[in-house]
Amino acid sequence: WFVTPNNIEEFGPEVLEDVKEYTLDIPKIGIENARVTVGGDDLFSAIVHYVPRTLPGKRGKVSLFGHSSLLQLYKPNNYEHIFSYVPFLEKGDVIYVTVQGARYTYEVFDKVVVKPEEVEVLEQQYDDTYLDLITCVPHGTYLKRAVIKAKLKQLSS
Repeated sequence: WFVTPNNIEEFGPEVLEDVKEYTLDIPKIGIENARVTVGGDDLFSAIVHYVPRTLPGKRGKVSLFGHSSLLQLYKPNNYEHIFSYVPFLEKGDVIYVTVQGARYTYEVFDKVVVKPEEVEVLEQQYDDTYLDLITCVPHGTYLKRAVIKAKLKQLSS
């Protein structure tokens, strides 16, 4: 499920304004100022913005991948298990993304669990501004993927 393109341009025409990384905050689960790499592939050093076609705050869907592990190993800013508590996010929970000084507030509206072969959850959507957080479940396995779906609530410079 996690294949990094060698050339970002082949995956979409949008210009990503030379943004290589930004930060993510999820207060409910203690994630603060976590590093997100745009089009990266190293889940041990950052959360990865997968196949970037748009940036947070812009129309389209941003898919972020992060590792999860057994809950007893969890440390909120250790990238080896940073998304361990993401599957516990609920409707109405907030997620903050900061890109080049602009802070975007997203609100969780849904969550699903899919099999690895159900890649249609990665398809782009341009009808609104979305953010998906994706990690493996059950904890400590690679059997399925939890997809937490959020929608832009507001821009709070």
